[in-house]
Amino acid sequence: FQPSAEPTPGPTPGPTTLPTFQPSAEPTPGPTPGPTTLPTFQPSPGPTPGPTDPPTFQPSAEPTTPPTLLPTAESTTPPTLRPAAGPPSGSTSQSLAPLEDGIDLSSLTVVAREGFDGQGQNIITKFETDSNWDGGHNKFFGVGSIEDWPQEEGLPWNIADSTVVDLNGYGTNVQDKVAVFGRKRDRDDGFFAIADDTRMANTTTAIWEFDVDGYQDLHLTIDMGGISRSGYFHDSDPGFPLDTDIKFEVDVDGCKEDAFVLSPVDGAAFGTRLMDNGNMSGGGNLLEVSGVNPVTKRLAEDGTIALNQYLDKAVPSGAKSGELDTFTTAITCPTGTVLTLTLSARLAKQAVVFDNIEILGVLPPSPTAAPQLGVSKSTPTSAPSLPPTSEPTEAPSTAPTSQPTLPSAAIDAALRTLVASEDFDGNEINVIEAFDSTNNWDAGHQKFFGLGNIGNWPQSEGLPFRVADETEADLTGMGIYPTDKAGIFGKNRDPNNNFFTISDVDEPGNGVKILQATWEFDVDGYKDLQLSIDFGGVSEQPESGYLYVTHRGYPRDTDIKFVVEVEGCKEDAFVMAAVERGTMVETRLLDNGVPSGGGNLLKAIGANTVTKYLAEDGSVATNVYLDKSVAAGDRAGELDTFTTPIMCPEKSTLTLRVEAKRLFLEAMVFDNIKVTGIPI
Repeated sequence: FQPSAEPTPGPTPGPTTLPTFQPSAEPTPGPTPGPTTLPTFQPSPGPTPGPTDPPTFQPSAEPTTPPTLLPTAESTTPPTLRPAAGPPSGSTSQSLAPLEDGIDLSSLTVVAREGFDGQGQNIITKFETDSNWDGGHNKFFGVGSIEDWPQEEGLPWNIADSTVVDLNGYGTNVQDKVAVFGRKRDRDDGFFAIADDTRMANTTTAIWEFDVDGYQDLHLTIDMGGISRSGYFHDSDPGFPLDTDIKFEVDVDGCKEDAFVLSPVDGAAFGTRLMDNGNMSGGGNLLEVSGVNPVTKRLAEDGTIALNQYLDKAVPSGAKSGELDTFTTAITCPTGTVLTLTLSARLAKQAVVFDNIEILGVLPPSPTAAPQLGVSKSTPTSAPSLPPTSEPTEAPSTAPTSQPTLPSAAIDAALRTLVASEDFDGNEINVIEAFDSTNNWDAGHQKFFGLGNIGNWPQSEGLPFRVADETEADLTGMGIYPTDKAGIFGKNRDPNNNFFTISDVDEPGNGVKILQATWEFDVDGYKDLQLSIDFGGVSEQPESGYLYVTHRGYPRDTDIKFVVEVEGCKEDAFVMAAVERGTMVETRLLDNGVPSGGGNLLKAIGANTVTKYLAEDGSVATNVYLDKSVAAGDRAGELDTFTTPIMCPEKSTLTLRVEAKRLFLEAMVFDNIKVTGIPI
């Protein structure tokens, strides 16, 4: 992602460059004829690793050598987060205590805040309660509290957990599954609610202006909550509608960024918090929080960093009962004087709440003082980070018998072994059962599910248009199209390199409920498993024709999953979620040098954290969107690698199942399935 304006250079940053790990001359010997073993890595001489920068790796062109993947599991020592408190007393700013997870917050100050309780800080203009919209019958947009809710009908049903105590005047409902706040919420604590806001075709907005003059390295934090239930209004009701559109846009003196974007995703793999009576909640689509910069979610119970960015209900009991999870992101606009936060929302039938808007920042050093190093509060959740070290890292000795001391994360990475793989080109490792190309699904006219390559595509109609970049070479037999905008592979892709394609898969067309492909791998004797797959996909928004009004690229009802099963333990490793492109997202250039895409993007999410490694150099990306392959250079034709940990207990067999239910008109591809682990 690129900010909409060039940031003003701030103070010299702290040591944020991690050592680049280069493979040693000889790989660590592996068992014979067992899985291939990854090479041992030695750090290059350099500065001490910073707390938030991800390592880089140099991927090998050899099919049997996987990229170096750092573990993505959280530290066993949870970070300590000071909970959001009331407005500061005795001063206009408030220092935050440092965390214990390598993220230093001691230099960040609360510059401005709005807690919806009449005690804001450095607010120039704000949303007033007389601007509340009351549409009746659970329709609301504005500020209120449980005790003094401004609607005669009472608190909207999707906000009130009345399983134990009646919170909205309609009695208790022990069968309720959807709510945000329950009986333990402070009834006088105000919050902002968006409930079934469908009064007009356009979105509804609310605006706050904050004075941030004199501060840099700004961050935005907001407490947010909301869950949904499928089938509540009708059998096909998914919960949060696919056309949900909620954004928090930041504007710092003309520089605009989408700080938080709430997108609906399938919630089957995630359990939301319990209702007040101990029953399970939710069951419908979830809202995932993303933005132009990485978003961190901290759990309300103890401030630990979550492995996902989904909205949830408030804590039902305990010391933090009634509190919401906190979402944080950096603001990369240049330093300015006024920060404007604009909420735009379109949400049918369901409800979302938020509270405690805070702007954090750092005072620049005085001219006479030594520079103070400001460290970002938020850590990109899509990328693992190495812990900071207290002493500078010494350069490794040139003696062949010397071994450097590595951080624990790097040691784990060095021990990680390629346990099993499938590259679709005959270079299998520990594959018990694989998808056979004789089971390809070919429905003609761009509809395909299965294996193939550019040089010998199995369909008579040729390679699907959405897979082929034909701006400079005819890859489908239909000619060259210099105005093409959507193509995954171009002229420099190895024509004999096989890959798996999912193209124009939709229920009415394929005649089956779900198209599936399955692989079974032997993972006996390994723990801390990770799955990595190379993914690619890009779409365009038509500018004319019969689809240009409604089609925006990848449809919001896209339904594709990569499910891992380890002898009965199942996880949604990767789920493809279609999201709005946004103005900050740039996909790779086409073969003729023209920008690609323009339509909705596919975002790879899952039950656990997903990390994306760029195909060019293996560096960790700041997003988890699918892209087209590299157009030129040494890595031409290669796809980005997506990695996620597998939390199931160690067993002997791992099954990967691709489930494609719907992908209308568009296409995506994948290649190089790899499972890594650490020997038990």
